Amino acid sequence: MLRSRWCQPDLGAWLAMDGCGEFRRLAAVVASDRHTSELRPGARDPLLVLWRGLFGAWLPGHFQVPLQILRDAGWICRIAPSAGGGTIAANAARVARWLDESPFVGTSQRPVILLCHSKGGLEALELCRTRPDWAARVSALVFCQTPRSGCPLLEDLARPSGIRERSQARALRVMGAWTASQELTTAAISQALPEWDGARPAAPLICVASWSDTPGWGIEAQHSRMAKRAPGHLHDGLFFLDDQLWPVSETIILKSVNHSQPTLGSQRFPLGQLWLTLAALAARRGEASVQI
Repeated sequence: MLRSRWCQPDLGAWLAMDGCGEFRRLAAVVASDRHTSELRPGARDPLLVLWRGLFGAWLPGHFQVPLQILRDAGWICRIAPSAGGGTIAANAARVARWLDESPFVGTSQRPVILLCHSKGGLEALELCRTRPDWAARVSALVFCQTPRSGCPLLEDLARPSGIRERSQARALRVMGAWTASQELTTAAISQALPEWDGARPAAPLICVASWSDTPGWGIEAQHSRMAKRAPGHLHDGLFFLDDQLWPVSETIILKSVNHSQPTLGSQRFPLGQLWLTLAALAARRGEASVQI
């Protein structure tokens, strides 16, 4: 029973836009716990790779619910071994080596679907840029809250103005995450975007963006900072909504969802339902693109 274990309440309550017909329909199938064959892998049986963002590998329970529900539904699914404080280039190379050695793909023709959260999407683009052989194996990409512009908090930490910010910047250095965190500034992302956009595989891209007007916990308690930077602009606590939107993509916008909820849950957000729906949608889009 998928619903009783992971998937209630209905994800449709978080959709912030009309349309999204196929996504909405598949989400309803998950929520109803009926006809789960629709949510299982197709004939091509792709490998699903859950790709974490900055700090993801350090957070207990991160991506564990989506991993379990995807496996329960019959998918071959693994979490990419990206390092919590790793740079974009280092993590892209690390995941490429892991894929090279993976018994689930290897020399077979099994396609790969990359399900990425936040900075993980940028690392996936770097993988595609540096390893065109793996880019050709990607049948679909999902970016969830992956930014095209910087994080105001991390930008401010480069020039801390108070005791709290100086302590946060010092903590990032002690953790070995300072260099990686400064890759999520507008200047750094803008410099790399032309090459990443140019290297993006021909595979379909599904973009999930979100906003929330309820302050999150810890690092996500940035609503006053975000309001000061851009008054009236929607954001997920760390990135502005507009900066999570990618061109030439199928876009899904979620409301009342902060930056950590798609990977850790909280406030009854059905993260298992989200990723199972995205996997099923991405597989369908990937199969359709091959047939065209």
